[in-house]
Amino acid sequence: MLSSPDSLIVDIQDLHLHYETSTGIVPVLCGINLQIKPQTTTVIMGPSGSGKTSLLMAMAGLEKPQKGLLKIGQQNILQFDEASCDIFRRDQIGIVFQSFHLIPTMSVLENVYFPLLFSTKNKTKEDKNIKSLTKHARDILQTVGIPDRYDLFPGEFSGGEQQRIAIARALVKKPTLFLADEPTGNLDQHTGDAILDTLLTTTMDSESSLVIITHDPNIAKRADSVFLLKDGQLVQQQ
Repeated sequence: MLSSPDSLIVDIQDLHLHYETSTGIVPVLCGINLQIKPQTTTVIMGPSGSGKTSLLMAMAGLEKPQKGLLKIGQQNILQFDEASCDIFRRDQIGIVFQSFHLIPTMSVLENVYFPLLFSTKNKTKEDKNIKSLTKHARDILQTVGIPDRYDLFPGEFSGGEQQRIAIARALVKKPTLFLADEPTGNLDQHTGDAILDTLLTTTMDSESSLVIITHDPNIAKRADSVFLLKDGQLVQQQ
């Protein structure tokens, strides 16, 4: 039995995505159905090339499926034009990738508060005051375990620290949906475990729903729901 649509953060129905190549059409997602409740952690696993990242990118509005329903909250993002989708993603969705994607020429503090400069959630001059933004950025950096060295550049931090900074940048706008693509894939086991702890705790505190793409069964053990994506189909494991 499906949950009531009004109680869902993600509601995906009969989602199809394919890519056109020089050798023909390559199907990737073949009728995906997925419902995610608020303030839960969902893990999506599957072999390499199964379409996990494509599904995550579709949820972020960065891939355009050819058919289906894809609601984030009450918004069917497949009906958005590109500009509307950009605004929705900027304000409502946080994304962390395996390779961090921090801006190397900006300080850590600037990397974290930079998204707030453009958020339509911040509508007053006071909201966009640099002093106010930097305080908010410092607070979230402390929350993820980066208590100082805010004027340094990303390259001066370890891989685990850079991932914490990327998490802070994604969380700073208090997203409705937080998407993480192999967030511990480039880290050793000890650092990866610490990053997972940070990710689970901070998204819970910010009341975000968390979706993690991973190969790591240890991450799956800590999720509310686990799905396997294989041959374009999504099957619930727990």
